[in-house]
Amino acid sequence: MKKTFFIIFFTLLFGKIFSQIQSYHVSEANIKIKDNPIFYYLPKTSLNIHFETETEYFVPGPFCKFADKYLLIKDVSIEKKTKSSIKNISISEYSIADEKNCYFVVEKNFDYKLSLTNLGILTSYNYLVANSDYEIFPQIENSNNKFDNTIPTYTDFGVKRNFTDKTDTTYKVIEVDSVFQKIPVYNQVITSKNFEQKAEEAANYIIKIRKRRFKLQSGQFENDTPPNNVTELIEELNNLEQQYTELFVGKKIIINNEFSLNYIPEQSEEITIAYLSDENGIIETKENNAKPITLKIEKVENNYKIENFYKSHNLNTQNVGLYYVNPGMADITIKFNNIEVSKTKILLPQFGFINSLPAKMFSNKNLKIIFDDKKGAIKSIF
Repeated sequence: MKKTFFIIFFTLLFGKIFSQIQSYHVSEANIKIKDNPIFYYLPKTSLNIHFETETEYFVPGPFCKFADKYLLIKDVSIEKKTKSSIKNISISEYSIADEKNCYFVVEKNFDYKLSLTNLGILTSYNYLVANSDYEIFPQIENSNNKFDNTIPTYTDFGVKRNFTDKTDTTYKVIEVDSVFQKIPVYNQVITSKNFEQKAEEAANYIIKIRKRRFKLQSGQFENDTPPNNVTELIEELNNLEQQYTELFVGKKIIINNEFSLNYIPEQSEEITIAYLSDENGIIETKENNAKPITLKIEKVENNYKIENFYKSHNLNTQNVGLYYVNPGMADITIKFNNIEVSKTKILLPQFGFINSLPAKMFSNKNLKIIFDDKKGAIKSIF
């Protein structure tokens, strides 16, 4: 009788000790809860993919049709052209709460010793960790695409007035000594110059600039003492010549743009995440002549070893103290028009294995555990 009593007593005693803390998944509806439990999440990683693009615009000159006639410049393009390219791709990681891995803790003496982030992610047990609050990164829509397509236009067409005097001749008939005579009448009319006249003036001005530059380069100064800023004067004339030559040959304008999007990896897959359009930069919906940007994410084969080990030994199935993650490695490849432009490896909690610590180890009141709040793994137990 006494032996039976001691067996029951020690069973209740150690059962109470070993069950001080237990965790359950929120989907376990058969667990009876008397009081409000503490909920915690395991983390998962959201990727922010940031693109830096370069868009080159070619704007034909307003006098392009007269480049050969007045400057002997041949094969001048007369069509507008736009070309966009990806200059750089960077991937940033943001930790978020994994809604699929939400757990609650049951503790009989209500002495909860959990530390959580502002997102409810588990960081430590019985140990105070200085956590910085998470930056909650919002989904960036295409409307926030920093795409600048403001193309400057030509505003300087010459240094002379835009009007010219034109003399119109009319005739009137008068009677002189009974004889009718036709006499010319001259009228001065002011008219706007046409494009060819303005093109000729611009070409003449280019030649004048070249003459002035030649005099400076050859030492033909108005005074015996040359100016101190000859180099600066020549540079200014070069810039001025270029601006006026662009009126004939056109000019290229390069504008840098940025675009970001969020992607949460859940499984190995290859998907199209965006398109590159020459006219509109990075876009999320396909349009004519837009080229695809694909993301391939692949779970590294080594990730399965720990998972297979636990499954083969039938571990961590009952009386769980706390859940944590053994994160897994993933290969992330970004291709543009089927050409690889970026490849990296990233450690992802959601590509790992959900593991757990047994409830009985929490009977040690001095037990301290620190978790990686971004990757979910155990950092230290002491």
